[in-house]
Amino acid sequence: MDSGITKSEYFGTAQADRDSYSNDEVIVITGQAVTRATGNPRPNAALKIGFSTRGFRWFKEVTARRRGNYRYEYRPTLGLSGRFIVWAAHPDVYDLIRQDEFDLYRMYCRPSRAISGCQKRIPWDSGSICTIRVTRP
Repeated sequence: MDSGITKSEYFGTAQADRDSYSNDEVIVITGQAVTRATGNPRPNAALKIGFSTRGFRWFKEVTARRRGNYRYEYRPTLGLSGRFIVWAAHPDVYDLIRQDEFDLYRMYCRPSRAISGCQKRIPWDSGSICTIRVTRP
């Protein structure tokens, strides 16, 4: 991955709307493009929102609106969970910049549905053993 010092005319900020999410909740990322020389919002600026979890990084492109603000609704890929780092940056910047963090909690069970003829009802106090496989992605 390319990395290096890039002195861009502007930079971005990013913040998730909450500290934790579960299952298929939409993660709302908001922030602003800021002109480096003045500290003022930069309208209509292109930004990259960076995401990182478990050592993997990816980016989503956004454009700041006329007041320099943006909003991005992130819908995580099925099976993805864990601790995420999020940031916004000028499109020429590829480095990880820790601006905010959030957790996404998910749990999957197998079988996900009853197979014909395999469904069994067990009274709570029967002493029977039932095996359930739980996977944390």
